Amino acid sequence: MTFKKLFSKNISPIYSKLKIDSNKIIIEKLLQEESDETNISFVLNMKFKDWIDVFTYKKGFNSIINFEEKNSDNLTQHFEYSDNLIVNIHKNTPNDNYLLYFLIYLYNYERWFCLKV
Repeated sequence: MTFKKLFSKNISPIYSKLKIDSNKIIIEKLLQEESDETNISFVLNMKFKDWIDVFTYKKGFNSIINFEEKNSDNLTQHFEYSDNLIVNIHKNTPNDNYLLYFLIYLYNYERWFCLKV
């Protein structure tokens, strides 16, 4: 599923006082306002699986379908990879098992999801 579809899902009325389709409206507005920004449209059309693979260094951006090399420097320059997050977690919880569990879930997310279905 692409991020656009994922982020455009309806909001549950249990958790929010916003309109059910608020997410979809926000995404459409963002795409209209930033129509010349190719990174935003590329990321919103990126599949979650591809993002998690890039985030964890399993893949590079250039291995993703519809990726244009001319956007590579700008996109990779602003992308936060998992190593920064892992370092921050370790700094904040050095003696906790949280980091261990986080890494297990992060690198086995796809496997867990496939087994669950």
